[in-house]
Amino acid sequence: MPTRYSRCLHGCRAAVLVAAASVAASPAQAALDSSVQFVDGASLALGLYDEIAQHVDAAMATWGRYLVGDAHIDVEVQVTDSVPAAAASSRASSYVGQVGSVYVYEAGMAVKINQGLDVNGSTPDVEILFNPNYLRNELWFDPDPYLRQALVPQDKTDAMSLFIHEIGHALGFNGWGGHVDGALPANYASTWDIQTRFDGSELFFTGANARSIYGDDVPVTIGNNYHIGNGWGAGADLLDDVMNGVSFARGVRYNISPLDLAIAKDLGLQVQAVPEPATLSLMLAGLLAVWGSGLGRRQINPVA
Repeated sequence: MPTRYSRCLHGCRAAVLVAAASVAASPAQAALDSSVQFVDGASLALGLYDEIAQHVDAAMATWGRYLVGDAHIDVEVQVTDSVPAAAASSRASSYVGQVGSVYVYEAGMAVKINQGLDVNGSTPDVEILFNPNYLRNELWFDPDPYLRQALVPQDKTDAMSLFIHEIGHALGFNGWGGHVDGALPANYASTWDIQTRFDGSELFFTGANARSIYGDDVPVTIGNNYHIGNGWGAGADLLDDVMNGVSFARGVRYNISPLDLAIAKDLGLQVQAVPEPATLSLMLAGLLAVWGSGLGRRQINPVA
């Protein structure tokens, strides 16, 4: 089966993606850990290795707070100018069932968390690619990415937000469908692909848990499948979601939302609890406050 990479505003590659690392969580949480190796022949990111590894670790731990299951993820980080910003992908997926004539596959990372199965053997589970200029000039690495209390500089993009976003793709926000209409290339699909519908002009995610939280089918970013939210119209209320496919504002932190967790549950992950819609309303009110204080936000690295 060919690998499918989704276009991402942050430069991420999604195609049964994995970007991971972590610390042990409490017994009620997913216990996630990783080993990280670097491929940086020209030493372009020398001096940043510890920060990168720590942020991958902290982002994985952040998702782990909400998931059930254990996993050890082998991660390869490549520093290369072949990507404009950042990219991440898992190297495998796993068959989970059939819907009609379509064979459905789950992200390799989700399989490891859910079942403890390593679907790609001894090779790295994950590869993450970084453009060296993006690493050094655009991203801000939090001095304590676990606490996330320091002020994010107004002229920088929060690296933790980026890693959380990438890991979201790793967990299942990915697949093989067309970026505009979600059309499948053949009779196979990801757990995301099989839960989308195209109304002739826009694509929507239709998972039952996501609908329960959002109140309707969730608008997928126009022309940027595997993301949610839009700059205007349907999904304009999702611009401050960490999985939005429009932009990240400089100087702003993004976090996992109740809607992200509901989607993760629809994608087959074991989620500890998905907050009720009333909780989402409170969260959205807070996001509106962030939006009001963050006017002047600029789009970072749109991918054509």
